[in-house]
Amino acid sequence: MNVIPMPVRAESGREMIAAEVRAELARQGLTSNSLPQRVGRSQRYWYERLNARLAFSTDDLAVLSYLLRVPMSHFIPSVIAPFDPETQKGPAGGAAGPSLPELDSNQQPAG
Repeated sequence: MNVIPMPVRAESGREMIAAEVRAELARQGLTSNSLPQRVGRSQRYWYERLNARLAFSTDDLAVLSYLLRVPMSHFIPSVIAPFDPETQKGPAGGAAGPSLPELDSNQQPAG
């Protein structure tokens, strides 16, 4: 089994998503204190996610995207871009990992 090395720490995805949610709340003039009243759950629940101690669930992101009127993908763009093809570096500057072979029309390695 081949293992492709991750270009960033595994928990950095959780941190990036939390940062995106915090940024969108700030852009819209909302605070984390307003979330329990607007969408339910306890203040502690939101605190743990906004500070990346726990990960947001897809249900959390769906609720937030509805509240903030942005698509769910708005919270994840920096996570889904694994590397810059120009520099061959990942989001944290690390190597992007091994490249995949080109495939021919029969989905076999070209060459």
